Amino acid sequence: MLICYIEETRYPKSIEELAEIYYKHNLLIDDVSNMILCKNAIGFIKNEKNEYIEHQGLKEFAKNNEPIYLNLYNLSNIAYLAKPTKYKEIIVMENPTVFMEVAERCNKKDFPLVCTYGQVKLSGLILLDMYVKQGYKICYSGDIDPEGIQIADKLKSRYKENLKFIGFDLETYNKNMSNVKISESRLKELDNIQSSELKEISLKIQNTKKTSYEEENIGNIVSYITKAK
Repeated sequence: MLICYIEETRYPKSIEELAEIYYKHNLLIDDVSNMILCKNAIGFIKNEKNEYIEHQGLKEFAKNNEPIYLNLYNLSNIAYLAKPTKYKEIIVMENPTVFMEVAERCNKKDFPLVCTYGQVKLSGLILLDMYVKQGYKICYSGDIDPEGIQIADKLKSRYKENLKFIGFDLETYNKNMSNVKISESRLKELDNIQSSELKEISLKIQNTKKTSYEEENIGNIVSYITKAK
């Protein structure tokens, strides 16, 4: 097995894993274009007096009810996020169209939202790590197809009891099932799913060979936020 001697662990299998190792050692790769879309992230930075102060940029974007892209450089300057007070959860969505629609339709305009744009980049993992470290729970929503299930599985493996799913259930899948067929090569990707919570839905997809897209579940996401405390 190849060894990464920086951290004395296995050698990273992807560019994202390698970038994460570098990031932990204050070395940034692709620090500008590796971005995560979010809304209502409240962070703190150190000023010239070495004091922790609220990040004014994040504060103003939240105040103006606007989403913001944070890249690795931005995230490296944030010391920590604010602890949960009003809300204990964040909603993480896979699709940017869903993210914007939910942001527009939900009645709680100050609720924390994150969009991964599909596969979660390092910037997204860093932001989610910050949220979990402060005590937030992650609620993840995405497409119910092999790629969406894989993303959900990876996030569950990383955040365990700090992450739960929205829409990854048989009721939602059956209600929102599309007519789009999934190829056999894509279906095989579901054989390696590890999360016990995703086994049933994975088997269902393998049987029906059809997708269920996140766009059809916007109403449930908005309803979930409305009831959140």
